[in-house]
Amino acid sequence: MSKLNASACDPTICLLGRPKLTHANRPDAALERKAAALLAYLALEGETSRSLLAGLLWPDRGESTARNNLAQCLHRLALAEAAILVAARDRLEIAPHVRVDIREALQLHRDGDWKGLLDRRMDLLSGLDFDECSEFMAWLCAQRENLQRMRQDALERLVEAAQGTGQLRAAVDYARKLMESDPWSEAAHRRVMRLLALMGDHSAAIAAYERCRAILANELGVQPNEETQRLHREICAASRYPNFGPNLLVERRIPFGLLRPPRFVGRHAELARMEEAWREGKAIFVSGEAGLGKTRLMQAFLADQGRCHLFEGQPDDVKAPYATYSRTLRQVMSAFPHLTYPDWVMREAARILPGMGAGTGVPVDDHERLRFHDALAEANDIAVRAGMRRVAVDDLHLVDDASLMVGHHVYARQWGRGDGMRTIMLYRPEEFSEEGRQALYRVLDRGVGTEIRLEPLSPIEVAELLEGIDPDWTNWSVRLYAHCGGNPYFILETLRTLHTRDELRGALPRELPVAAGVRALLERRLLGLDDQSLTLARLAAIAQHPLEIDSASRALACPPLAMLESWSRLESRGILRQGVVTHGSWRRLLLDSIPGHIVEHLRRQLAL
Repeated sequence: MSKLNASACDPTICLLGRPKLTHANRPDAALERKAAALLAYLALEGETSRSLLAGLLWPDRGESTARNNLAQCLHRLALAEAAILVAARDRLEIAPHVRVDIREALQLHRDGDWKGLLDRRMDLLSGLDFDECSEFMAWLCAQRENLQRMRQDALERLVEAAQGTGQLRAAVDYARKLMESDPWSEAAHRRVMRLLALMGDHSAAIAAYERCRAILANELGVQPNEETQRLHREICAASRYPNFGPNLLVERRIPFGLLRPPRFVGRHAELARMEEAWREGKAIFVSGEAGLGKTRLMQAFLADQGRCHLFEGQPDDVKAPYATYSRTLRQVMSAFPHLTYPDWVMREAARILPGMGAGTGVPVDDHERLRFHDALAEANDIAVRAGMRRVAVDDLHLVDDASLMVGHHVYARQWGRGDGMRTIMLYRPEEFSEEGRQALYRVLDRGVGTEIRLEPLSPIEVAELLEGIDPDWTNWSVRLYAHCGGNPYFILETLRTLHTRDELRGALPRELPVAAGVRALLERRLLGLDDQSLTLARLAAIAQHPLEIDSASRALACPPLAMLESWSRLESRGILRQGVVTHGSWRRLLLDSIPGHIVEHLRRQLAL
């Protein structure tokens, strides 16, 4: 039985707003401060050891005194509601029959019940502070921020849904609530302005701009940026000339299903393996070429796991040692601002965090490097105890090698432990550095990591993806699979391109486009090929039948043995499979780079 359908007779722990216990058969009972903190942590983190709870809630007491305080707190809770907790050896969790309002709110978010979520209070442990418990306070601040982001996410979804169905008045109401939650966001103000203009209420749209201008001037001392001012000018023009239709007002909106398909398709075996690794405390590495859905898979997996801290590699990181980890460390400290660290840890962290102290520069020998790595591992352990129990790293292939070494040392202390930090990392294997590959092999060889390799969707799964967006599109699955090779991002980009061209009208056009985003990804993958491999790929695109190595040898005047390495390289990069270019987008891109008369000449050569 789900929490949302629990019996009305079951006790309820209310942690949103002023914390209390409610029961159908007795008056509400206010929760004392530490009891509320204890239940909030168990509600969001699940089963937890007594020693960890005692250390979080009574950090200034010795272990014996802290555990005694915890025992007294549990005793008082038992007097208020006897069966609210379940104790197993040295661990505690909330009993399964007990309803918890914050868990119900999280379930509403997972179910996509955005209106139901907005009806809930989202202020966790309202009015309570825990300044004497720095690690717990850091955890609580992070949870409160997460709840506010959930509320904003719900409002974003409701705005999109209302606008997509033409309910502009409802869209404006939701957009205004979103703007009120972040009054300094010009994007939020522009959304309100644009929606009012689309309704034809130009005077209200202009008034919304004036409100935005006043808020920015009075509170930040700045003027609206150029994008906001341009939208204001176009709204003013539209108000003077009814037939005037600026692009910002009449933009062709992409259906929400094409932005984020409502149905998560396939990947059942991958999810099962991830669940098993997660339970065992193993690091999870998800690999696959761009567009296969690594991020969507991670989001689907983490939806039921609780709050996760997301870090990422960025394109410029590879040029600067420690670029990724210095940014990661700042994010951790920002997420847990109340944490304090030992002086030696801060001295070492200052090596890569200018402004945090008198840094002595990056480590130059093995002794310095080991102490530096140990310090960052200690800082990470402190954050884990404060609630950083789940971490995801996107674009691991962009992380600089120095940060990879640090990350391996820091996270390895958590892997394989039942109470350790859980990690999931995403990367593109063809772009991974040699240092990254070696670090990955070490983790896998030790048995504390699992690699999940994503393959393209099958033709049946492509049909399911299309059916989830629009049932009328299911019969396009064969052509889209052939054109995009089962890559979900390529399929969606192709459909989005056709939508912007107004070519999604009952049937697909005779020739499908290579979307700009797809072309950019494919061209980047071609950059790493040597001349012979690129020439062989072009020849395979020209061939009207599966290319055989003997015919390729004749056409290119190259011995068969000299072509084996290039052939293997193309297959490993997913460009060639059994002598055939893997999908139509590859074929179109490769043919576009060859003059037509050369194509015809080589086709005649291959036919000999």
